[in-house]
Amino acid sequence: MNSMQLQNRTTWFEYEHSKPEEEILAHIPNTRYYGSKRRLLPWLFRVLERYQYSTVLDLFGGTGTVSLLFQRMNKEVTYNDALACNAICADALLNSSKSPQLICQAKDFIFSVTESIGLISKEFEGLYFLESENRWLDGFLAKYEEQTNRDLRNLVFYGVSQAALMKRPFNLFHRANLNIRTAKVSRSFGNSSTWEKTFQELSIRAIYDIQQCDSLNKVRVLPSIDASLVPSGFDLVYIDPPYVNSSGHTEDYMLRYHFLEGLTNPLSWKSRIDYKKKTKRIHSPNHIRKWSSVLQVAKLFCEILENHKDSIVVLSYVEGAAPSLNEILCMFKKRFRKVDVFERTHFHSMSKSKKTELIIVGIPSSL
Repeated sequence: MNSMQLQNRTTWFEYEHSKPEEEILAHIPNTRYYGSKRRLLPWLFRVLERYQYSTVLDLFGGTGTVSLLFQRMNKEVTYNDALACNAICADALLNSSKSPQLICQAKDFIFSVTESIGLISKEFEGLYFLESENRWLDGFLAKYEEQTNRDLRNLVFYGVSQAALMKRPFNLFHRANLNIRTAKVSRSFGNSSTWEKTFQELSIRAIYDIQQCDSLNKVRVLPSIDASLVPSGFDLVYIDPPYVNSSGHTEDYMLRYHFLEGLTNPLSWKSRIDYKKKTKRIHSPNHIRKWSSVLQVAKLFCEILENHKDSIVVLSYVEGAAPSLNEILCMFKKRFRKVDVFERTHFHSMSKSKKTELIIVGIPSSL
């Protein structure tokens, strides 16, 4: 089936270039997370409000900002992500009480951390953070492990993980490149003034940033399970999977955020380290690694679409990814009565080239 045949059987929508709705982005926290949909939320909102649904599954939840959007639309939301660090941060964003008392407790917690020597100082010297910062993180982990208040644990973890991203060149842990930050050279990227702020200052800034994200309708956060194992039965399923580019290359999210994942369980961290890698990354489980394989990703799409074919399925995608748009549309057409495609073109923040974002919506035969 060629592209013209597919387009004739599919409803296509161009992006309306109206100003983003300020009320949608109000109190949506900034994030340094790779692939965050925050800047696309006004557009995504305009797409989502076309359909009728009450229960939502955010299958690859990431930062939780899309779940936050659904939550503000008064939907009953279930969140899932393969990384435990994302699930903790999503719980902080979507469920933790943001009372003034708890915010003060989180602030006091952060300021009471004292430096110590632990796993981070010993295993990650010279890789990601300065020696004094490694000692502070070790002190944080020692105190974090003693804390039993779930909301407080979530909030301080959220703050420290966001601070760790802010202190990293490119906001990632895919390379052991502390030298980029410490080199005395002129730069055309990065924010050296942010890099040199303390973990305390950056962590508290991030906590204050989500202070007004309280909501009466709580989100069910799943315990970081394989996306293919999440049960069906939701009115709408939102899918924003890792993208494999047309050349078949991608980096799995464990490679990008293994350090944050280690912070979630320091007792088992050392046993999970891949010492063959300079980055000392955590080994990726198969359910994460398989999404970086161009040979497997088409099969994974089919499995998920088949599992949720009785729901409205909303896929965030990008032109040029693999499988191709035609292949994706064929998968949708085999399983859904109607397919809507929304597109918008914009300039990526890290590139001068244009990028076409896509939202593909499958409407089941029951609707």
